[in-house]
Amino acid sequence: ESDDEEGLKRIKREYTLAEIRYWLLSKKYKEICPKEDTVIILYFYASKDCEKCEAQGAILTSLKELFGNKLFIFSLDAIFTQEPMINILTESFNINSTPSVIINNIPIREFTKKEELKEVICSQYKIKPDSC
Repeated sequence: ESDDEEGLKRIKREYTLAEIRYWLLSKKYKEICPKEDTVIILYFYASKDCEKCEAQGAILTSLKELFGNKLFIFSLDAIFTQEPMINILTESFNINSTPSVIINNIPIREFTKKEELKEVICSQYKIKPDSC
């Protein structure tokens, strides 16, 4: 491997770990502050050989724009095995295909249309945002 490839993997690993830390902090914050009415999504995609991952990502981006700071989305490359935490998370959530989405703790292990995702997201709010 070239120095560039090695550097890129190191940056991707650091970014992945930062995403995981932020996801864990968000979950903890939600436990500590139950009045905080947010929905947390963990999105597993594959950086290679995943036809629908880009489309799923675009749908999640548009949902983030719709719900704003009431929705947190954390994206993880499910095939980035250089980071052991990816394997731990994919095993613990039983992720064996991409795209897969975990909404709060509800797993959706296939490409899902915007309206269906929106419905699940809305079902998770205590007080329904205007977007619902």
